Amino acid sequence: MRTIRLLNLTSIGYLLIFGLLTAGFYSAFFFIVQKAVAESTDEALYNRKQRILTEITKNGDKLPNDAFHFTDFRLSKVPINCRAKDMLSDTAIYEKGEEDSYDFKKLTSIVQIGGKKYRLEIVVPQMEKEAIVSSITKTISLVLVLMVFTFVIATLFFSRALWRPFHRTLSKLDEFQVEGKEKLEIGASWIAEFDKLNRSITHLTLRARGTFENQKQFIENASHELQTPLSINQYKLEQLIDDPDLTHTQSGIVQSLIDSNQRMTRLNKILLLLAKIENGQFPENESVNIKALTADIIKRFEDIQTALGISVDISNTEENQLLGNKMLIDLLLSNLIKNAFVHNIAGER
Repeated sequence: MRTIRLLNLTSIGYLLIFGLLTAGFYSAFFFIVQKAVAESTDEALYNRKQRILTEITKNGDKLPNDAFHFTDFRLSKVPINCRAKDMLSDTAIYEKGEEDSYDFKKLTSIVQIGGKKYRLEIVVPQMEKEAIVSSITKTISLVLVLMVFTFVIATLFFSRALWRPFHRTLSKLDEFQVEGKEKLEIGASWIAEFDKLNRSITHLTLRARGTFENQKQFIENASHELQTPLSINQYKLEQLIDDPDLTHTQSGIVQSLIDSNQRMTRLNKILLLLAKIENGQFPENESVNIKALTADIIKRFEDIQTALGISVDISNTEENQLLGNKMLIDLLLSNLIKNAFVHNIAGER
């Protein structure tokens, strides 16, 4: 299972939330600005309409030029019974000098001048609105990008400083050994949660070490206490079997008890050894010459070799050095060699 660091996960979560909020803010801001500019354009058209009508009234209802050309409005006569509401629309106007068409916002309104009705059309260029929206959009986008960049950098640096005590605690905890003697020293933290965590870990390690010591002591005491009666039983049974008054049947029973007692003694020693290994009570390591140790162990089994007619030759064995506890390596090789003798075929090499 792939894992992810809490700092990275937190940063990703913050970025996702920030991104969603930014997208929502950006959309709302764009819509509001666009609407505000459109309303401002519409208001400008109506204000322009009012100024035009005011100027015509001042000039004695004299009509100006009815073509757009260099002006932003035109008047065209309509029937006296014509009625229509003001209408706003988008239109494109071809500019002869520019040889191109441009977008305009147009207000169409029916007005009455000197007892006659006219269609008043007023236009303002749309380019101003687009330029304003575009300029604001680019500015906001740049600000948001800088905010995101600053947020990411600040989050990384701040979070690393914030989580440094936690990683220091993990490092101390990795170095802690329950079978060791050194006390776990974590120290206090200026962050309340981490300080509470450090106190809890210190208390937990003390309890774990106490439990470990009690367990180790119990195993050793139980093994020793069990070994004493087993030795006594072995001694008394061996004395009993030498009694000449025992019948053949009684001798068989006593021999069976001796064998069972010996098996219990071996089992007790094995369990004690396994407990010591599990508790790390063989920490001393040294470089052991495997070939020399093997030769020494084989000498211990010379009687078995002679009885089974088995010969052993390790002269061609390479000189190998193994780093470990010499007692455990000796025990391992002894069991392997003994099993090799016991389960071999008599007279084999």
